[in-house]
Amino acid sequence: METMQTDLKFKDKQPAFEKMQKLSELSAMTKAESDQYFWEQDYYRTIKNADGYERELGEKQGREEGLAEGLKEGRKQGHEQGLEEGLELGKLSVAKNMKQEGLDAILISKVTGLSADEISKL
Repeated sequence: METMQTDLKFKDKQPAFEKMQKLSELSAMTKAESDQYFWEQDYYRTIKNADGYERELGEKQGREEGLAEGLKEGRKQGHEQGLEEGLELGKLSVAKNMKQEGLDAILISKVTGLSADEISKL
């Protein structure tokens, strides 16, 4: 392939000059070289698009898995918190009933595990 002198001095400073240099290089190509060049460009773009798609698909799958794991963990924590609150309400209810029956605060504390202060507030 015969090459033309296409080294433009201002190409580093102006994107338009880079484009002009590229066009001058393409116009100097033979038909076979031009076909090969455009085939390689298409191949490169296809690979880049496939890579981008796979990355996007992987990110989506990762987000979905993370969301599912977060929901699972949230439900577990909510369940545990609900059990703790339920046990505490149950202790308070039993202690209140025991107090209404006139039982001693020390006995109520031993049975429920509540402090004397908590019992006195009932």
